[in-house]
Amino acid sequence: YMSLTYMNFIREERQKKQVRGAFSMYMSPALVEKLADDPELLRLGGEMKEMTLLFADIRGFTTISETYKEHPEALTEFINKFLTPMTGVILDRQGTIDKYMGDCIMAFWNAPLDDAEHPTNACDSALAMLKACDDVGITVKAQAEERASQARQTITAGRERLEKGDSQAEEEIKSAEEMLMLAEKERELTVKIGIGLNTDIVCVGNMGSDQRFDYSVLGDGVNLAARLEGQSKTYGVAVVLGEDTQQQVSDYACIELDLLQVKGQTRPTRIFGLLGDQGAALSSEFATYKEQHDKLLLSYR
Repeated sequence: YMSLTYMNFIREERQKKQVRGAFSMYMSPALVEKLADDPELLRLGGEMKEMTLLFADIRGFTTISETYKEHPEALTEFINKFLTPMTGVILDRQGTIDKYMGDCIMAFWNAPLDDAEHPTNACDSALAMLKACDDVGITVKAQAEERASQARQTITAGRERLEKGDSQAEEEIKSAEEMLMLAEKERELTVKIGIGLNTDIVCVGNMGSDQRFDYSVLGDGVNLAARLEGQSKTYGVAVVLGEDTQQQVSDYACIELDLLQVKGQTRPTRIFGLLGDQGAALSSEFATYKEQHDKLLLSYR
């Protein structure tokens, strides 16, 4: 009996370790532990489930890539500086990171653990991501100032050494001048993101090959979320919601943007801009803005 109990304990601990290893990079520590304590909550084989999907990427990333064209290590540093706080925002609000695609983040809510408030948590994450993105922009400019200061010091010291006949200083000066040019370009960078959110019934589970698979989602609702992210640039709104998401956060500050024709559907779907949370929705400023916007939308149609 003792041997059987011990074997069961070993098997459970191994199972917990596997769960932690599989999800620790994609979920918050608290959710990972909850999943490890009760692995039966996890359905890896695949299931259809209502979920809220998020896509987010940096606006004008081509310009940013050009800035760091000669400094790939600095571009990697920039991407990590951007993705780290965005990931933290999502994980703190019960989201799961699906994948990173360059400067793009894909995430979802309501799997592998149930989340009855998934549209709300997703919208709260999107709004918090906007604030976090502003902070990244401030950090990048501060980093540019520090980089420029260090480069100037190196150039000054290098010229003094060069005057004393130290030929090796010439290469250091050249490198520092390149860093100074990079810093000047960094000062001009604007870090903004576009976000698309959609709520729909999609397929979620382990997907891939026998050699490698990921816990991910598939479905038309996922494709629409990705398309909504692109529409954020079209309509000049940072966060664009699908109609099903908006209906479940109707107390948030939202404005209707347009009708979007979705591939495979006969009727166009309404899309909305998310401008703020419940507090913002109750403000007189938003009420005035929404009234004027609705009149313009009516005239447009």
